[in-house]
Amino acid sequence: MDPEEQKISRGILLSETRGISNEYGGDSTREDLARIDSSSPATETPPAKKPKRESPCPESNGIANAESSSKPSSTVGNDAAPSVDFPPEAGGTQPDSQGRDEIVSLYISLEPISTKVPQIPKLTEFEVKQLEAVLEFKNSSEWRDDWMGNLAFADLDVGNPAISSKSRDKQHTFRQPLIQWAHNDQSNAKYVWFLICHVYNIPSIPPAARKILGAVDLRSSVNMEKTLRRVMYDPEVLREDGWTTAKSNEYIGATGGPHNIGEQIYWDGSNAVVIAYIHDPGLRVSDIGDLWKAIWAGNDDDDDVLTTTFDLEAEELLEAKRKWQRRQSSRSGGGLSSSRHPKKSNVSDDFNVAGVELGIVLGASYSKGARNGVYWPARVMHASEKMGTKSQTKRQSSKNKIDLVFLAPYWNSLEQSFAARKVEALSENRKSSFHSNPLFQFETVEATDDMIKEYLYRPECELDLQQLRLSFRFTGLPKGAFSRFVDAHRLALGLQNYAVRHLKKNVSATDRATAGLFEAHPLAVRAPIYPSIVLELPFAFILSQLPTLSSQSGFEHERHEPVLELKTIVDSMKPPSCWGKNIIAALPTSADEGRNIHEGTGDITPWKITTMSNGKSSKNREYEIGHFLSGLLALQQAFDDHTSSPAVLGVIHEFDNLLVLVSQKNITTAGTESERTSRLKDLVRNWAILKGHGEEGLSIEKSSGESLVVSEWHRATERLFKYIVESFSASISRRGISTVFTDTRCNGHITSNDCFERAVRLPAALKGAKLAGAGSDENCRLISAVDESYLKYVEHTLLPKAHDSAYLKRMRGRCAAAVNETEILVLTEDSEGNGGSDTHGSKGTWAAAVTAVAAAVAAADMIVGGESTNAFCATRPPGHHAGKGLHPMKAVSNGFCVLNAVACAAIHATSSILEGGLGLKRVCIIDFDVHHGNGTQDILCSTFNPHFLYVSIHAGGPHVNGVAIDDDPDHELHELASNPKQGGGIYPGRCGDTSPHKGVLNIPLGSKVTAHAVGAALLSTVTPAVNKFTPDLIILSAGFDAHKSDPMCLGSLNAEDFGHITEVCCQLAYKSCSGRVLSVLEGGYGVPCCRPQKNVFIPSPGRGDREIESISQKQKDGPELPPSTPSALQIPRPQPSRLLQLGDDLPESMDDQVPFALQRRLEKCHAEGFVECVKEHVASLMRCNKRT
Repeated sequence: MDPEEQKISRGILLSETRGISNEYGGDSTREDLARIDSSSPATETPPAKKPKRESPCPESNGIANAESSSKPSSTVGNDAAPSVDFPPEAGGTQPDSQGRDEIVSLYISLEPISTKVPQIPKLTEFEVKQLEAVLEFKNSSEWRDDWMGNLAFADLDVGNPAISSKSRDKQHTFRQPLIQWAHNDQSNAKYVWFLICHVYNIPSIPPAARKILGAVDLRSSVNMEKTLRRVMYDPEVLREDGWTTAKSNEYIGATGGPHNIGEQIYWDGSNAVVIAYIHDPGLRVSDIGDLWKAIWAGNDDDDDVLTTTFDLEAEELLEAKRKWQRRQSSRSGGGLSSSRHPKKSNVSDDFNVAGVELGIVLGASYSKGARNGVYWPARVMHASEKMGTKSQTKRQSSKNKIDLVFLAPYWNSLEQSFAARKVEALSENRKSSFHSNPLFQFETVEATDDMIKEYLYRPECELDLQQLRLSFRFTGLPKGAFSRFVDAHRLALGLQNYAVRHLKKNVSATDRATAGLFEAHPLAVRAPIYPSIVLELPFAFILSQLPTLSSQSGFEHERHEPVLELKTIVDSMKPPSCWGKNIIAALPTSADEGRNIHEGTGDITPWKITTMSNGKSSKNREYEIGHFLSGLLALQQAFDDHTSSPAVLGVIHEFDNLLVLVSQKNITTAGTESERTSRLKDLVRNWAILKGHGEEGLSIEKSSGESLVVSEWHRATERLFKYIVESFSASISRRGISTVFTDTRCNGHITSNDCFERAVRLPAALKGAKLAGAGSDENCRLISAVDESYLKYVEHTLLPKAHDSAYLKRMRGRCAAAVNETEILVLTEDSEGNGGSDTHGSKGTWAAAVTAVAAAVAAADMIVGGESTNAFCATRPPGHHAGKGLHPMKAVSNGFCVLNAVACAAIHATSSILEGGLGLKRVCIIDFDVHHGNGTQDILCSTFNPHFLYVSIHAGGPHVNGVAIDDDPDHELHELASNPKQGGGIYPGRCGDTSPHKGVLNIPLGSKVTAHAVGAALLSTVTPAVNKFTPDLIILSAGFDAHKSDPMCLGSLNAEDFGHITEVCCQLAYKSCSGRVLSVLEGGYGVPCCRPQKNVFIPSPGRGDREIESISQKQKDGPELPPSTPSALQIPRPQPSRLLQLGDDLPESMDDQVPFALQRRLEKCHAEGFVECVKEHVASLMRCNKRT
């Protein structure tokens, strides 16, 4: 064998032979294999020297490790099929695939993948048995589920395939990889070909991988190996298989996620580089579910380039990175070239963190086991605490770093590099339920934004345990770390509380000079100096006395916990308290400590109002006004003020009169259920009027303290709302109920076959809702039809308030113009041919869209009317891209949307009761679809409207959409383009990159939405904004297209993440509006094929090239030709590996013809997709539907 081929055969590609040869040799058939069979005798040749670095075998290779017991598909031999063109990917662009081959392209020149390749036939049963015998399988169940794991069998160590298995077992012990046997003996190459055939015909293989394998050159075993290696690292293959190949600029999740792509590592004795990342809990590789793919680089002895890939879990990757760093630091000149060095941290004396005066920040740790991207509570040590300790080796280094003491860390902190210096303060150790870690750990970190963040909680409020649970779920840490997470925040708030009340702030204009004297960063000087008696408290014992909490506790329990009073604990250890005397005097009063009065019903004496509205006796009343004003001191003072205006006195009278009505038993118990429901709605209407009058009257009366008084009025009226609803709950069972709305009329909206927004989305959504319990669980009702009165109200009264009359006339007319129910029309093209062609419809589209709006309005009525805590509308078409007219906010199309149900429901909720609305003052819309809801913003918030707050968390941003506002003040470059840097980006463009006024909060999250980014945005940005707005109703634009398997390819969330998002929104609703949440289905397209694919017709060779025609093209050309017509050929359409079963919810008349490329993209949604997202969403609504 040629020496060059010997080197390559050992898994090493020389630099002069980078990439895969583009000499894909013609048609490869079994005749080629016959020639290979006869080219060399079936005798064993002396083995080549085994290389230092071998291809990893499947037993130790990440994905290949996935357990499998599935039997391979039946194999039936057939002749090679004619060449066909692979259809292009349908719809949706992958943001990380636009002209970037990422890390691999730095090392290997990737030749273009041929689009015209021969199809490889399936193996016969005999050939499968031959291959299994060579691979030494005991039975067929040893084949793996994933295609890449099966392909890795080429590196499995086996005996000589040219010798029978019986003789091999008895006489021959030498074993080497199957691909190596093919290099040594060309007769063995046929078994590699058999393996390629088998993998090629696995249904789940990505289209790009099938193209590469189909073009294999059988004339050389070396070229066959090149093809095998190419499939393992090709970026297009990896992206289609669900991997992320683009490096992220920020740490994502608990492990850093795609931020680690491009990192140099050292593993199994050789250098390597990370090329891809995937998050999939189904892989079962760790608690985190993260996996990275790496590829071998040159080792210490040679300068060869990348060959074989292997996979690493989170802990393995961390270890590999540290090994590489240690090797680089121990070698002289052995590091990366200057162009490959990581960027130097931007350390500056001007770096500042808000709240450092209180002593607590969020810090990132370098310790073993600490996850990148997870920031943990830490105490900032004052510069004076460093006095007397060992000095730094470089004087300047201490000025750029800050000493932190991490509180109750979850990681293993026994590493020697951090054990050299022990902090006397905060050094108490105790056993923990998570790795038995020490309670405190010292670490020195750089003063940069990457290492230190602001601590968001403040000691003025109690510890919100539910918010801590939600925040913890977005960290991606194992559930066992939750107890440490709570302990860390308990300590942090306790120390903050002590600093606020008992320490002077160390803030002055001379901080920098003082820092220079201490040779420390200015932040270290601004930190508080805690007395040693506080830092040496027995914190382990204190925490052990507090309740043990679970990360999965019920939504209605353990809501708040008081902040630790360290001063009280210290005082209790001093005389006379330590002798058990004068304990009450030793304890500070609420007035001394500035304690907030907590809301409660039993511990606080109801405030007695001095003015009664009607002078009647209240003996028969269960509650007085004072019960609802307990603890609301500012509101009590406003009501007690005898100089109050007539408006305030009128509010008091209205409040008392409403209580009189509710307290009458015949109101809540007499009559039929429908009569009681009607009375409940009347009382809620009166409540809405009372709430509005109170806000207006108190705003005028108390201009100086308006904000506090109105805020307390809001809390008082929400208490009243709960009381009204609970008064009826015993008789009509409406407490703690979720509702799912749907209507079969929405199935009348039919789109083109190549559209992502397919008709089967509605049955799929219903399946997800039913899996969560809709219709079967007593806490979740399923309403399958909308009342006709709502349809009339929506069409004649509500829609003209949201959409322009010309737009409505156009949509209605376009749908009516359809010849029959199945004709597909483009709805959004204007007279000039603009408007985009993505929004299709049919004759039933108008009725479907009106029904979707009516369902949202009916759900809003039921929620505000007290009949349901929250509701989900499983309807279509979606609506958040539909604005007042065409091109809302300069968008190029309507994005599958026709009428905006969310905007209409919000307008209905804030319309006056006389107009048929609900009379609410404020409605908040939270849109978590992966695309910005430009239509909703256009209708509700084109200018500031105090009734609405629109919040959108979506993919995009100026760095993605590519046009700065200053460069385009008139939005003339707003249209999308293929290249983000040329004025385009992610639909609908840059309208969601900024927030035009305080009524809009747009949060773009870059080219790909991640769970970590969504969680951080919800907890740090959305929560304060919504709490300040205090809405009366929260409406969710529930889009699930940020899922990792969605064909849009714009997100990496899993189904559980959508459940967490829903819980955060419900938590906000409980704080502001008694849990009232309306959710409306928007995007989400990860629904696998639901029907068998029909045959297609192609022209005969005499009419033109052979190509598969799309259904839409056939409709334009005319009726289909019958199979007997000689001028056309009928060929089978590629069938999906399996169909999604939707049961009775899938109408018999509903078809589902999906292009081949989209079929393949949707295959992974069988494991988890749109159905599971809806299930988690509805399940979260059900968990959160208790009013407490």
